[in-house]
Order: sequence, then structure tokens, then C-alpha cells
Amino acid sequence: MVKVRRAWYAWGAFVAVVCLMFIVVAVSLQNLRAPTKARWAQVHIGDTEARVVELLGEPNKQYERDGAPADYYIEGYGRRKRPITAKVLIYLGADMVFYIWLDADGRVEEVFQGVS
Repeated sequence: MVKVRRAWYAWGAFVAVVCLMFIVVAVSLQNLRAPTKARWAQVHIGDTEARVVELLGEPNKQYERDGAPADYYIEGYGRRKRPITAKVLIYLGADMVFYIWLDADGRVEEVFQGVS
């Protein structure tokens, strides 16, 4: 009976340590991503491409509708599947990806943030 009780205590301690590790990792990722998310939050629907580049710098990748590969997404990151209206700007930072789709007038029409 004592051995069974000790086994349950050991399992309980193991589960507690695993849960604590998940919490530490989640908080660490949240803290790591916070500055990048704050910068990316400055981009709004209707902003011009020039404004986006002013805020975020040059994108890591960009594609125009004509000439873009069918699968233009960054492998290993979240994505929102959609066609490119005119152009897409892709930014990487803090274990995340940021897609900014521009319309024919060069204005932001949709954005998406994904994690790896």
C-alpha cells in the first residue's frame, strides 16, 4: 500500500513539473513575441505600402500576383490561404510570420499573423 501511494505521489509530482514547464514556456514565448506583435499592430487596413515599409522596414519576402509561386507561404508557420490580389509582403520575427496583402492601389487589404 505504501509503494502504491509513493507511486501516485511520484506521478503527481511529475505531472506538476510538466505543467509548470508548459506554463514557463508559454509565458516565455508571450514575452518574446510581445515587442514584435506591438510593432505589427501598428499596421492597419487601408495603410499604404510606403507606410508599412516605414513602420516595419523592408519585408523578408514579397510577391506580386503575377509571378508568385502557387504556394507562396513560409513553410512551418501558420497561414491564411488566400489569393494575392496585387501584392503580399511577408515579415518574419520572434518565431512568427506576418502576411500583409495589398490591393491594386497599394493599400493594405488584409493581414495575418501566424506562429511556427
